[in-house]
Amino acid sequence: MRILKYSILSLIFIFPAIVNAQVAELQRNFKSPSAEYSILPFWSWNGTLTADKLTWQIDQMLDKGVYGAFMHARAGLDESETPYFSDGFWAAVDTTIKYSAKKGFNAYLYDEDKWPSGSAGGRTVAANPDEFIKKGLFYNKMEVFGPQTITVNLHEKPMAVFAGRISANGKYDFSSQIDLTEKAGKEWNVPDGPWAIISFEIVKDPGEQIDYLDSAAVAKFIEITHEEYYKRYGMYFGNTIPGIFFDEIFANFSKMDNNIFWTDDFIQQFKSIKGYDLSENLPLLFFNDPVCSAKARFDYFDVVRQLFIKAWFKQYAGWCEKHHIWATGHTTEKLTHYRRQSDYFSTMGQLQVPGADNEEYRYGFPRMIDWYNTKQISSIANLYNRKR
Repeated sequence: MRILKYSILSLIFIFPAIVNAQVAELQRNFKSPSAEYSILPFWSWNGTLTADKLTWQIDQMLDKGVYGAFMHARAGLDESETPYFSDGFWAAVDTTIKYSAKKGFNAYLYDEDKWPSGSAGGRTVAANPDEFIKKGLFYNKMEVFGPQTITVNLHEKPMAVFAGRISANGKYDFSSQIDLTEKAGKEWNVPDGPWAIISFEIVKDPGEQIDYLDSAAVAKFIEITHEEYYKRYGMYFGNTIPGIFFDEIFANFSKMDNNIFWTDDFIQQFKSIKGYDLSENLPLLFFNDPVCSAKARFDYFDVVRQLFIKAWFKQYAGWCEKHHIWATGHTTEKLTHYRRQSDYFSTMGQLQVPGADNEEYRYGFPRMIDWYNTKQISSIANLYNRKR
């Protein structure tokens, strides 16, 4: 009993001392964090890159307690004397990395000529324009009331066209669906009652971004960009070069609401994963059938999630892990991010260092850090046991 009493008394005195020591250490680290937790700015490379200016800027950052930065090619660089991936550009990277190693500065990589990542300044799509360019499945829909005769012409080159009855409560009756693909550009005698018609067409991205659901396209991007850095500076990977950043990627088209994710073999991939044909189920993604729509939508977004993770996130992060650096970056953080990448938590969780933008702070007024961006990304880090 006496031993137990002394043990308890010892804990009473020791515990506050431990807590006080931890608090003091925390205060010291916040006041003067280690270089690992330095702020890491985008270092804008937006003009002619000269050795003396680059080394001067590194010295300036170190003097202000900034121990690393991402070498970020931005607008203006390609109009300078040292455009992206030119001999002058590589001379600048060479100067930066070797001087950083000498000075104890971290030279982080940025993987693109401006953004979004993946194009390698247009080089990825140029390697295979038909396959590697992003596709979107565009749709147009209309309602008609029969009987009447109409011309089915919602798209010039439709992949598929379907029609289905609209029930009294405004729902889509999938059991009544008619395949009108062969009627495209021709007349169709609409039966009695209200009908919904929907047409689908595959469109290539006019912005010529890469197909983020195509593993071969992403592999080509990594070969052009990451392998080139590794070939030149592999000895610095994992020390002077700790990580790399990708920027602003999204798997469907930007600023267009009438399209959904697509890739060349989506129908085949869907059937392989889910065991049934998506083609005739496409209208269920947009019309509400009480029985069938929920399953079709869940399966569709789940296949997008799997393809996006496999093609971009696992391949990208896997390459980085194999080459002793970590991957970070950002996609779309808004609460409607499922429309850009299906499952934000699953995709971003693949990265060694999940990252986020905060556009409300950048573009809003008054400037404020919203609640959900930071909460989402910290939750992802916790779920996947990421340190940062």
